Amino acid sequence: MMEPEVEPECRSRRLRAVTRRRYEDDGISDDEIEGKRTFDLDEKLESVTFNATFVRFMEGKDFTFQYVQRDGLRSPLIFKKKDGLGIKMPDPDFSVNDVKMFVGSRRMVDVMDVNTQRGIEMTMAQWVKYYETPAAEREKLYNVISLEFSHTRLENIVQRPATVDLVDWVDNIWPRHLKERQTEATNAIIEMKYPKVRKYCLMSVRGCYTDFHIDFGGTSVWYHIHRGGKIFWLIPPTPLNLEIYESWVLSGKQGDIFLGDKVEKCQRIELKQGYTFLIPSGWIHAVYTPEDTLVFGGNFLHSFNIPTQLRIHSIEDRTRVPSKFRYPFYFEMCWYVIERYVFFLTKSSHLTKQFQRESQLIDEGTESDNTENGDDVKEEDDTDDASDKERIHQSDVMPADRNGLLSDFRGSAGCSLKRSPSSESLDSGAGSVGSQDSPADHWIHLTHFEHVGLQSLLDKLQSLPDHKKCVPSGVQHPDALLSEMQKVLEDHMNDDPKLACSGFPIVRWPKRRDKPILPHTALCMICEEVGQNAEGESNSVRGALMECSACSEIVHPACLKMNISMGIISKELPNCWECPKCVRQERNKLALMKKGLSPKDSGEIARRRYLAELLRKREEQTRRVQAIEAARRRLEILTKRKKFDYLLLRKKRLAAAEHNARKKIKFEREQILLRTKRKAEDSLESPIRPKILRPLRNREDLALAPHPRPGSSKDGLRPGRSERFHRRQLRRCPDPSRAKPASGSGTSHHPRQLSEIEKAKIRGSLLTVRLHRSPGDFNGATAHHRLPNASLRQTPRVVSWQSECQCQRDNPSPSSDTPPEDHMMQRHLWMSVFRYLTQKELCVCMRVCKAWSKWCCDKRLWTKINLSRCKSITPTALGSISKRLPVSLDLSWSNISRKQLTWLINRLPGLKDLFLSGCSWSAISALSTSSCPLLRTLDLRWAEGLRDTQMRDLLCTPDKPGQLDNRSKLRNVTDFRLAGLDISDITLRLIIRHMPLLSRLDLSHCSHLSDHSLNLLTAVGSSTRNSLSELQLEGCNKLTDQCLNYLKRIGNISCINLHNCKQISTGACELLLSELSVNGLFCLSEERQIRKIS
Repeated sequence: MMEPEVEPECRSRRLRAVTRRRYEDDGISDDEIEGKRTFDLDEKLESVTFNATFVRFMEGKDFTFQYVQRDGLRSPLIFKKKDGLGIKMPDPDFSVNDVKMFVGSRRMVDVMDVNTQRGIEMTMAQWVKYYETPAAEREKLYNVISLEFSHTRLENIVQRPATVDLVDWVDNIWPRHLKERQTEATNAIIEMKYPKVRKYCLMSVRGCYTDFHIDFGGTSVWYHIHRGGKIFWLIPPTPLNLEIYESWVLSGKQGDIFLGDKVEKCQRIELKQGYTFLIPSGWIHAVYTPEDTLVFGGNFLHSFNIPTQLRIHSIEDRTRVPSKFRYPFYFEMCWYVIERYVFFLTKSSHLTKQFQRESQLIDEGTESDNTENGDDVKEEDDTDDASDKERIHQSDVMPADRNGLLSDFRGSAGCSLKRSPSSESLDSGAGSVGSQDSPADHWIHLTHFEHVGLQSLLDKLQSLPDHKKCVPSGVQHPDALLSEMQKVLEDHMNDDPKLACSGFPIVRWPKRRDKPILPHTALCMICEEVGQNAEGESNSVRGALMECSACSEIVHPACLKMNISMGIISKELPNCWECPKCVRQERNKLALMKKGLSPKDSGEIARRRYLAELLRKREEQTRRVQAIEAARRRLEILTKRKKFDYLLLRKKRLAAAEHNARKKIKFEREQILLRTKRKAEDSLESPIRPKILRPLRNREDLALAPHPRPGSSKDGLRPGRSERFHRRQLRRCPDPSRAKPASGSGTSHHPRQLSEIEKAKIRGSLLTVRLHRSPGDFNGATAHHRLPNASLRQTPRVVSWQSECQCQRDNPSPSSDTPPEDHMMQRHLWMSVFRYLTQKELCVCMRVCKAWSKWCCDKRLWTKINLSRCKSITPTALGSISKRLPVSLDLSWSNISRKQLTWLINRLPGLKDLFLSGCSWSAISALSTSSCPLLRTLDLRWAEGLRDTQMRDLLCTPDKPGQLDNRSKLRNVTDFRLAGLDISDITLRLIIRHMPLLSRLDLSHCSHLSDHSLNLLTAVGSSTRNSLSELQLEGCNKLTDQCLNYLKRIGNISCINLHNCKQISTGACELLLSELSVNGLFCLSEERQIRKIS
């Protein structure tokens, strides 16, 4: 009686001791199936019965898109060499340890136990340790067949066949911006934004065996043997074979029956190192590993075998394959296939306008980028010309959510769209893919495989019940879409199969061109200078390096030998423009289009012009040679005397011409000297130029001095220099008689006593004085200000800003802190003055002189920069902010874009406080990159479009392949303000996980927060329980008196704001106040603010 009690207890202990994770259990334990394989695998490796011939051997150059259109990928293909396939692989010595270095040692991988055909999980470090263990010391056989390495560093060195890129639905059907949102390198379905099945790494040890199976969703497989070898058993997907396979799976006796013995035909094929294998959709296959092997491969769906793909998906439904092992977002992908084909065949889009706006916000390119790349569409209007059609942007889908890319909203009816022509609408590569013409040019023909497949897909979607249709949120009116697809298929019933095999894909995303930001080491292509051109211009647009958004050439505009005013400067980014050459080419294209000509015609016209110009030059040269030859002949005919007279006359003419030229040059030189001399005399009395302080004499001395004669100047029109000097001396000396004009000239006056200041001026102990003419001197009136009647120092000094700048240019100062001699204080003294000025006043001071302009840019004066409510932020403002390196930057309610914010944070590594309240998510998403600085304060109040999904992208670790530091870039935030956002408990969990130092949290007017939310914040083990000191909960209407019990748990709380929380009573607040007052003195205001009194 005791055994039944002990046995469960022992089993439960054994289960608790197991720490590894397992896949879903189908009701069969490991003990029941372990070691139950009854057939002899060695016998199957040597048997001669598996001798069917299904596989084709091909060369890489023959595997093109046109081949896929003709054959439909129905037969397995083997390529012995990778030449012509367009694939890219690592070096031959690339090992499993290198895989660990590229994907990370802590990456979890699914490992299959070969004996039980069940899975466990290991880290890459544990797997490499097992893989490198000698074969004799391995206790079990493990096999890794599902390591998807997209969005890791390994992705960059592995490239699949080029034709696969052209047919894969993930690349050509699934919305691109969702792929760009993918940040998680693992295959967690919660974080997956698209079907992440493109690139796998398979690592198998010797003796591994994978039983017969069909790849999930009926996907096709590309398979490259990098090291080692493989042996395959292949069974074609005939209806009978698929029925046998389904019965074999449901029987549960896979270990007893070798499926290859049950079918009519089966082929065994051996793959060696360097082979590339292509398995079509639905083929049943088993795999054996004769030696340690490293394989790169991937799965893909395509449009040329859709019936088989749907049949395999139905088999997976009937055999109850767990969702973890199935193709993700299968029916969502099918809806996008229908929508894309309808759009490219009829130019009618069924995407919502909100999705179009979402796609435009996520896309990093501007509207001009999309216009260049052909990624936009034009609204049809039969009454207007093509040039008058309004351009609108086409979007695809919204980001994926937890329920498989399904959101709650649905848009309005679809609008009729027409794609704008583009010369770069398709990528260049294998298959010679070009741009598709519009329906107005010619009819697009569907292949037989596409037509039959789309009809099967349409029937499948129509037969699904409403709760299983999985319509993506980006598709509006799905029933109308299916009806339009039915009409399209009826219209294409009689398409020509030969014209359909054109080698061009029908559905293809256009090529996108990014606009890079100039690095600091960029050089001009013409003068090869960095910051300024060869002429020294650096502060203007002419001297700044500019990168063309069309041709990507980096030049100084001043270095171009053409009119730079034709260039179009970008208002979004600094150092970005469209160069005059590209603008002129675009204008020429438009002019040719108006004339009904094509770019090819323009090349023909240019060639004709070149030939005509060449012919004209040749004719001109022939005429010149003929004229010279005729003159030589006439000269030979003359007699010797006449020839001498002719040469003498020519010599006299040349001498006379030379004499006249010299006289003209001499006359012009004299005129220039005369004008220069007159200007110099006029400048002596100029009020702007500095004056030399000559020693003054008494009026008696001036009276005894010889008075210059009037009109003593050389030109006789103006008084001479000595006369003018005498008059100035008379005006400087104080004349008591001027105060009393009625007194006689002979009256004598005693000179007045000099003050101490005037004596100091005479001694020369004060600073050098710059003298300017008073306003009365200009009008001929008597000046009221006069210097004392005494002589100044005998060696006066001329103070001139222009001369000093010249001296600084000739002898540059070793330190920028040394001020010009006009400044009466050193730099540190001026800085102490500047600290009391506002930023607006500093900008005014910068206009005073060059030294102040430089000193006022000191980053100590600009620790805080406020650009809140700025309607437009120019590239000049961005450059000025990056020079001042602020610690606090306020961009609240400004119209900053994602590109501008990305450009800023890359250049502000010391930024601590960032205020982005009222901004849109399109701009705030710049913080989700790996270049985000370690902020201390982040203000996101009332931001547009910021929800739980966006907060996850913001708080989680940014995607940087191969990085070792997985911590969040916002881990140092102590003040986080989220007032007015549409967030829930999901965001609070992320805050608890990624912000251990958070002390101030603003959750005001967050309508989805409840009592459970505060329970999460104050739960045992949460970081916010001990770190929070201030909590703002104003306007949270779902909070009740129950939440106050949770607030008691916060140990260091100093301020709680419960204003306008309608369901919280004043009595409950007073009760909380009394309980908090045990550890300190708190007070309660009328607005329900509980604050600690220090």
